[in-house]
Formats: sequence, C-alpha cells, structure tokens
Amino acid sequence: MNIAVALLFSAAMLSSCSSSKKFARDPIYDAGKSHGGHRPEPSYKNDRNLDPKSRKLLDEARKWLGTRYVYGGHSRSGTDCSGFVMEVYDRAASIKLPRSTTKQRDFCKSIKRSDLDVGDLVFFTSRKGRGKVSHVGMYIGDGKMIHASSSKGVIVSDLDEKYYVTNYHSSGRVTKFRKESSKKMTPEKKQTTPTDRKTPDRIKEVKLEDLDDVLNQKIDSIYSNMLD
Repeated sequence: MNIAVALLFSAAMLSSCSSSKKFARDPIYDAGKSHGGHRPEPSYKNDRNLDPKSRKLLDEARKWLGTRYVYGGHSRSGTDCSGFVMEVYDRAASIKLPRSTTKQRDFCKSIKRSDLDVGDLVFFTSRKGRGKVSHVGMYIGDGKMIHASSSKGVIVSDLDEKYYVTNYHSSGRVTKFRKESSKKMTPEKKQTTPTDRKTPDRIKEVKLEDLDDVLNQKIDSIYSNMLD
C-alpha cells in the first residue's frame, strides 16, 4: 500500500505545472491580482481579424475563465497552468502538447516577444526556479495572456505587469497550429465544358437539313450588297 501511495504521489508531481510543487507557492502564480480574475470584454480588437482556427482556440480558452486552480489538474473542475494550455490545444485544435511547462517549452519554436500572436505560449521563471521554466500562459492578443493562477484560477493578465516582465523567460510557437491556421483557402478553378461556353450571339445553330437554304440566303445577301 505504501508503495502504491508513493507512486501516485510521484505521478502527481511529474504532471504538475512545474518540476517541483514548491513553484505552486511562488508569487508568479498569484501575480495579476490587480485584474481580480475578472472575465475579459466579449471580444478584443484583433478578434475580427482572426482566422477560424485561431478564433476557435481563443473561444475555447475563454470557456475556462474562472476555473479554479488545482495542482496537477487539467479539467474544467480544476487545472494548473500547463494542464490548461494542454487541454485548450487538444480540444480546439486536436494538437497534443506535452504535460509539463518544461516540455511544452521544448515543444515550441522560439520566437521574440514582439512577434507574439494569438495562441503562442509565454513562459516564465520563478525566483526559486533558478532560471528554469515554471509557469506558462497563452497569448490572446492586445498584450494579454490567459493562464491558471493558484490564487484566482484561470484569469486574463497583462504581460506588461511588472512581475511578468521581471520573470519573463521566453515565448514559443506551436508550429503545427500556426502552419495550419495560416493556410489560405483558394477557390478551385472551375473546369469549363463545351456546354458551359457561351455561344456568341452572331452564331446560330443550324440544322443540317436547313444548311443549303441558309447558305443560299447568305450568298444572295452578299450579291445584293455588291449590286447596291
């Protein structure tokens, strides 16, 4: 029994938002209190310009707002930061992300913070983490991210908050998602058939049995014009 309990405890530790449970008490999880975990406005300025896949990802993330924080969780009844990001991508884009923040960081392509786009991931370190990734949020546009805070659950925070600026680690892009969402639908070129081609007004269909009469009429018309 003791061995089974130990194994379950170890599994919970490995599936957490960071590599050690002590990070769950780090202030970075409580940053953003000034926003109070309020639900964001119905839409952001960039919503109207989103491609369908990005909009779907953002809509799914917003559904999680207010979900309570549960260390090691990844459901609407309770989630941690990496579990939240993992589930959003799985449900909205059918993309399987790794479970931990460290592996999610390795999974992404590094990008500059100035190049962040909706759906990109933002990683943070902690004062106890010695430079290691310990927290992750998903960029939603307008300089904001959505993430799971231990004190407020899933909330929206401003990346320009002093704490996030100070503890910023890196930004990453899920290349598979961005590649798929950037595909442009090009209309298929319609193949025309002889029946689709419009017959010029000056050309009329003539039955074979009437062909001689038509030719004679044309000849008479030509001669008449010459004589006039």
